[in-house]
Parts: sequence; C-alpha cells; structure tokens
Amino acid sequence: MRRLGWGVFWVCLLWGVMTAVLPMRAAPIFAPSGRVFYVAPEGSDENEGSQQRPFRTLQHAVMQLQPGDTLYIREGTYPEQLTLTTSGTPEQVIFIAAYPGEQPRLDGQNRLPEGKGEFAPLLKITASYVTISGLEVANSTGRGVLIEQASHVTLLGLNIHHNWKDGLQVSKADHIVVEDSLVWQNIQARPQAGIIGGSGFAFVETRDSVARGNQVYNNFGEGLVAGRRTENIVLEENVVWDNRHANLYLLNTRHTVARRNLVYCTDDRTFWRTGTGEALRAGNGLILQDEVFEIDPDVPVSNGRIVVNNIVVGCGLNFAIFTQHPQAGVRNALIAYNTFVEARGDDPETVRAVHIAPGQHENALFVNNLILQSTGQVATGLGAADDAIQFSHNLYSRDVPAAFRSPDDVIEDPLLQRPFIPNTRTRLDPAWYSLQTNSPARDRAKPLSDVVTDFGGRSRSERPDIGAWELPEGDTRPQPAGYGGETAVSPTRPPASPVFLGPIFLIFPILLLLLLLLRLSRR
Repeated sequence: MRRLGWGVFWVCLLWGVMTAVLPMRAAPIFAPSGRVFYVAPEGSDENEGSQQRPFRTLQHAVMQLQPGDTLYIREGTYPEQLTLTTSGTPEQVIFIAAYPGEQPRLDGQNRLPEGKGEFAPLLKITASYVTISGLEVANSTGRGVLIEQASHVTLLGLNIHHNWKDGLQVSKADHIVVEDSLVWQNIQARPQAGIIGGSGFAFVETRDSVARGNQVYNNFGEGLVAGRRTENIVLEENVVWDNRHANLYLLNTRHTVARRNLVYCTDDRTFWRTGTGEALRAGNGLILQDEVFEIDPDVPVSNGRIVVNNIVVGCGLNFAIFTQHPQAGVRNALIAYNTFVEARGDDPETVRAVHIAPGQHENALFVNNLILQSTGQVATGLGAADDAIQFSHNLYSRDVPAAFRSPDDVIEDPLLQRPFIPNTRTRLDPAWYSLQTNSPARDRAKPLSDVVTDFGGRSRSERPDIGAWELPEGDTRPQPAGYGGETAVSPTRPPASPVFLGPIFLIFPILLLLLLLLRLSRR
C-alpha cells in the first residue's frame, strides 16, 4: 500500500507539472460562460442542439446563440445561406468553430443565394464580438463572405473558394482580424462572364483591422486589398500569389502597413495579363494606387502608407506607385527594406521591377530596398524625379536612371542565396532570397528607428543589411522559414476542443495536497 501511495503521489505530481507547463493546444483550458451547441447534417432543428442530438441547419443553430455561447459544426455539407446577427460582448465572445479534426462546408452549390444578386454573400456577418473558425465557404452565386457594419470579429482558418464574386469582403467595419485562412479561385464571374472588377480578399471603408498569415491565390482579380476609405489596416505575414491583377494592393487607404508578406507570380499563364501592348506578363506584385470611383467621387487619396520587409518575386511589375486620381501621390510614406526579384513577361519592354508615376508626392522615402533584375527594366517612371521622394541606400543589380540614384546606393549583384524564379511546381521558401555572407548588401543600409526587425522578426543590427532579410555575422542563412516579430492585434481565439478540462485540472492539485496530508498524518 505504501508503494501504491507513493506511485499515486508521483503520478499526480507529474501530471500537475505537465498540465502547468506544457501547452495544451489540442485541448486548451476553456471555461465557456454560456452554453455549448452542436450542429450536424444528420441532426434535426427540433433537437435541443446537444452533442447527441444536434441541430441540422446552421441558420437555426446560430439563431439560438447568446453572448458567451459556443457552436460546434460537425463534418458535412450545409447547402444554405447563413446570416449572423447576434453579437457577443467583450467578456462573452460568441464562438462558432468546426468540430476539432473535421472540415464542415457551407456550400452554395452554384445556386445560392437565390435571386439576391451577384453581390449577395453566402455567409454574412453583421454582429460584433464573434469568432468563427475552421469553416469552408464555397460555390456562392455571389460573394463568399461579407463582414459588414460589424466590430471585433475574428475569422480563423477559413477556406473560401470558387465563389462567383469576391471571396471575402470586410466593409464598414472595425477591429476585424482574419488569420490563417485560404482565399482562392474566387471572382469566377471574371473568366466565365467577362465581369470586370473584384478581389479575392478586400477591406473597404474599414479601420483598425488585420489580415495575418493568410494565403491568397488564384483569384481572377486583385488578391489582398486594403481598399478605399480604409484606415489603420495591417497586412502582415501573408503569402499572396498568382492573382490576375495586383496581388497586394494598397488603394485609397490611410495609415496602412504592409509588412513581412511574400508575394510572387509563377509561370501559370491563367493568371498572366497583357501589359502596355499585346504581350503577356505576369500579374502585378505590390501596388500603391489611388483610383477614381464613380460610386464614391469624394473618396480621399492615400496618406501614411508603410511598406517594409516584403519579398516580391517574378511578377510582371514587382512594385509600383500609380496615380489615377488627380490628387494622388505618396504622402508621408515609407518604402523600406523590401526585396524585389526578377519581374518577368514575354516582352522585356513591358517588364519593370519598379515603377513610380508622377503625382502629388510629399514626404516619401524609398530606402534600403534590394532590386534584382536581369532582364527588362529595373526602374522607370517620371515620379522618381520629384524631390518629394527621397531615394537612399538601395541596391540595384544594374544601373538605373539618375532620378532613382543616391551616392549611398549599391549597383551590384546582391548575391542572394537562391534567386529562384517561381513556377507552379515549386513552393517558394522566402529564405532563398536572403543574402550570402559575401553579399554587397551587407551592412550597407541606413538605420531606421521605425523598422528594427527583418522579414523573419530578427532584430536589425546597428549596421543593417539592404533588403528584407538581416544576416548576422557568421551566418549563411537567416532563421528557419516562418514569420515572427511584433503583431498589431491579438485576436480572441475559439476553443480548439469541445473537451473543457479547466475544472478537471483543479482536481490534481487538490488530490496532491490530500496525499501529502495523508502521509503526514501517518507519521
């Protein structure tokens, strides 16, 4: 018995240490303040929504939710349109999540929403303090997902694809976080019906919001967009590729940051486009623009855009500032520590690594950028001659017009680790575009107090390197591929498991204390 007592003691002690120290990602401590419901395709809306007797339709299920409630969606297809209007509170967020290990699908089946126009969404969210996780949204006859007139909404791990119009639009909202989601093969109307316009994932008339860690690709329009009348948007750590128009688009937006994104274009000509002539070139990479909108003629132009630590590879135009609006220009802008590699197209005359159009420019800095371009044009545009744009400490692989030059530039091959031009067969590793130890970009950048980390979140040195990656002394490669550094918003995450272990964990310290008291009482 004494051995058994000690055995129980040590088991309890070990369990107590493990539960206190190890992260329980599969089953985190979560004590819901409200009820827990379930919905499954084989359920019934006459049921009470328990795990044994789930609801059948998503719309009925979400209509039962109150602040603090959780809804788990079981595996299967839900052919319906879903509208969420019930809000949580800051203390009692509503969670709607795929059941762990399962992939439920909200499917319009190319017939829903019926009779509501091509802009009607399959999933519409007009609520606040809501988190949705792990849901697939596909085959809408309109948009995939619309968040409108909402606040403090978080989308985690959604898979949004094959919708007739935009995949995901956030409109007239604030404090929205979209993270770790896939947005692909949307705007199907464009190739099938010749419809102009649309984005895979766009913020419009929205403020204080973040897109982080998403993959946005193969959309027949723009890719990831901070659009008109947006303010304080952060686009960070996303991978954006092969969208037919601008892959990463900062459009009539104020105080928006694009940082640590990987943008590239492959040889998939489905997503190439014509340039100034008839020759095809890859879609555009990272674009700053101010457009004129008939539906919003008084839209303000951009101000305070920050573009730092991005990598753009293989697009028809890797980086550009365009000025369609008569008052457009880069104002109070910082374009720094970016790496632009090998823009491409069929006709070298239509290929440009960097282009800056003339406009109402004011207080803009283009500094510490690395531009590798073997063919075509390295840098073009009359806007570069404007004294309001300061060029400094950039590396160009070939000579550029005098307007782009400064005494502190480097005109040499940057000697990247592997300057690979993307194709459809190879998944890019951003570390390929880091510097070799003998790169002329080493220690040649201008220190910037506002940018203290690199693409991977590593601290910049006192003598920083040009381009997106910082390479410490003695290293030949940066830290392993992945992202780090500061974040702007901490999203409220849903529970990852329906097993709520918080109260159970309390048993083990109590049991451990009782065993200690028992042993002491026997002495």
